Amino acid sequence: MERVGFKDVEIRLPETFSPLERVALSAEGDLQRIISSYYNAAVTVSIKRCAEVEPGLFDREVDLSVLGRVFCTATSSLSPKTQECAHFLWEKSVGLGQLFRYLRVYPTFRLLDVGREEGEGEGGREEGGGGFWRLYELDCPEVINCRILERFKGDTFHRRRRRWPVEVRMEGEGEVRGEMEE
Repeated sequence: MERVGFKDVEIRLPETFSPLERVALSAEGDLQRIISSYYNAAVTVSIKRCAEVEPGLFDREVDLSVLGRVFCTATSSLSPKTQECAHFLWEKSVGLGQLFRYLRVYPTFRLLDVGREEGEGEGGREEGGGGFWRLYELDCPEVINCRILERFKGDTFHRRRRRWPVEVRMEGEGEVRGEMEE
């Protein structure tokens, strides 16, 4: 899937994925930043479940949302290697991207598998029918090992901002009508 040379990098993913889907599938711990920049809006991580299933092993599920709508659900198996890392996962409930930035570590990324989920929708993947997923690992041998399954909604890159009608009166000018994005 990935080849890195001295002067080039090549990531090959199936043509059944759109260019934007391939960008998301190949994100290396910076998915929130990519989606945030695409929508020019904040991406929020909501932790649905985080449980220590055995000493040193956490089972976690989070929703990622933008513009108030969930676009991805991630389930992960996390093995923190330090007390500080375990504290952030358990007590602080931080997102993994934030954890890596705070600890100033850059994990090794390994994409294990990708796929598409066919689903009911109003017109194929462009209109929200079916989604896509990826399974990958993030590893910092001295800090944490993560195995993550992310399931993306079919409309991840096809959401619309709500527009509100606005009227603006400018001094000495007539009325200006338009729309404002939320």
